[in-house]
Amino acid sequence: MYDVFSNLMGIGEVKVKDEYSTVVEVKNRVREILQVNELVLIREYLINRASEATANKAKQRTAAQPR
Repeated sequence: MYDVFSNLMGIGEVKVKDEYSTVVEVKNRVREILQVNELVLIREYLINRASEATANKAKQRTAAQPR
């Protein structure tokens, strides 16, 4: 089974060719094709930026309120 997926998806060689290794390597290859890791990094960046912007807005509102 590993050899079939390896030929089909261009998966490299592994030491053990069992069902578990095949599933792991196919999942890794699909993640590479879909660029999931890059999308996760972009998502984290955007969330951090949104959090910083929200925190800055809250600070501005707090500073602008009369005491």
